[in-house]
Amino acid sequence: MICPECNQENYNGARFCSKCGNEMNAAVATIPDENKGLSRTITFFLVLLAYVMILHFIGPVKNYKQSLLIDVLFASIVLIFFALNFRKTIELFKLPKKSPGVFAAIIVGAPFFGLIIFFLSGFLNGYLFGTVDEPHYRLFANSPSPILFTIISVGVFPAVFEEIACRGIMFNNLEKIAGVWPTIILTAIIFTMLHLSLLSALWIFPVGILFGMLRARYNTLWYGIIGHFLYNSSIVFFEILL
Repeated sequence: MICPECNQENYNGARFCSKCGNEMNAAVATIPDENKGLSRTITFFLVLLAYVMILHFIGPVKNYKQSLLIDVLFASIVLIFFALNFRKTIELFKLPKKSPGVFAAIIVGAPFFGLIIFFLSGFLNGYLFGTVDEPHYRLFANSPSPILFTIISVGVFPAVFEEIACRGIMFNNLEKIAGVWPTIILTAIIFTMLHLSLLSALWIFPVGILFGMLRARYNTLWYGIIGHFLYNSSIVFFEILL
């Protein structure tokens, strides 16, 4: 259903607009092409699943050039589906309304959470599997600028393109069909699956729920992108410093 006040697309039968809170009037609302959105979402999910499964069978990345190539390939896949969902997805790049409390919580909370996960993952890997996490930056040791290239690959690419994929394209299409909370949970599950790590699911899934809640509440990707970038980048710096 399309809100007559702000033109936001909502799931069929919604009583209130998810963007502006306006009460929906079935007499003036229109039903979007839900089947088209669902088919695109399923196709997008299957393409991403095939992508991560292929990477899994190929094995560990051996050098920074291969890592950047994989990043560019993932970004290209996301951008293709972004173009197919351009009008609704680009709206999510509008700057959010002033919410200093939310920004402060993200800026402080993301690195702090990264510190906790840095030690927790190291402990669990050692205790359960007898292994030690390989620092991300070692893969980029032979690059022109190891720290910069690591931040681009680990911080920038995932923060931008994983958020567009999960909290942008998929969220937009699923919300029309399933509603807000089922969509938050489904996109968090998909977000977790993309990482293909059973152990990391312990913290990736809750993070996916949090980013989904921020996306639903503020109708923007920026909180998720900033939080995602700060969390991933903080892990890199903790690996270097600690």
